[in-house]
This record gives sequence, structure tokens and C-alpha cells, in this order.
Amino acid sequence: LDWLNNTQAQLGTVVVRGFSGTLWPNGLPKSVHSLTLQNCERSCVDLPPLDFINLRHLSFKDSPQLLEDVRIVHIAPQLCALQSIDLTGGKTLTNKPIFEIAKHCTKLQNIVLSLCFQLTDDAFCSLVRSSGGNLQKFVANSCRKLTDRTLAVLHTNCPNLTHLELM
Repeated sequence: LDWLNNTQAQLGTVVVRGFSGTLWPNGLPKSVHSLTLQNCERSCVDLPPLDFINLRHLSFKDSPQLLEDVRIVHIAPQLCALQSIDLTGGKTLTNKPIFEIAKHCTKLQNIVLSLCFQLTDDAFCSLVRSSGGNLQKFVANSCRKLTDRTLAVLHTNCPNLTHLELM
């Protein structure tokens, strides 16, 4: 995939599924604003540290090796432009990385956190409050620790919410 490193390429959206190699040995192209890594392994984003500053959409769906607390905490400060995040399948994610996302990602319009079994209302509420009026879509299927408290915060803080999915 050497052509992905071509600085002439103006890739806006990159979707990679089931990959285990290093995608960008020289860093993520600055033109990429939407990145989906689904069923990918840790090596996809290991070296060098990728620059996520221009990303508006980020999905690590069903990539458990990418969905580690330390990795999310490390990249969260770079995600200030993020409008959409999908961390589906983050079965071992704890509240800590979600607090970091809430701190740095205040423009989120779409949040998908399905199958994140360890997350509690504290994390959900923090993320919802930080996104507030921007939030349009909130999906948290099979999140066992989500309660009515999160629903109350959604009701109070998200006047533009048009899609709510909780199964």
C-alpha cells in the first residue's frame, strides 16, 4: 500500500477492513478527514504516531487491539475537530478514555459506543454533556451499565438529537 503514502494523493475518506500491516509509515496523509479501521490489528497505526488532527470521522469498529484505553487516551488530544466517533466492540474500554474524548471532542454530532461493556453512566454523561447541542445521533447497544441517568442527560442536553439507539 505504498501509494497511500504519496503526498500527491488527496484521499478524503479511507476505509480499511481486516488489515494487519503498517498503513502509513510516514504518517496519515493530511487530506484524510474520515478514517475507518474495522477488524484491524494494532500494527495499522503503531509507527509512527499518526496525526489525527484533521479527522472529522473516526471509527475503530470491531478492532479490539485498537480499542485499548491507553491508545484512545493517547490520541484524544488530537481529535478536536472530530464530529463522529464509532468505538463499537470496545468491550474492555473503561471510562478513562471516554473522559478524555469528552474533554477534547466537543463538536461530536454522532457517537456510537455499542458493545462497550465496561462503560458506566459517568462516561456516557460526560460525553453527552460535552457534545450537547451538537449531538444528533447516539447509539449504545448492549452497553450493560447504561441506565436512565444517561437518558435524562440526553433529554436535558441534546435538543438536536434525531437518532437514539439503545438495544
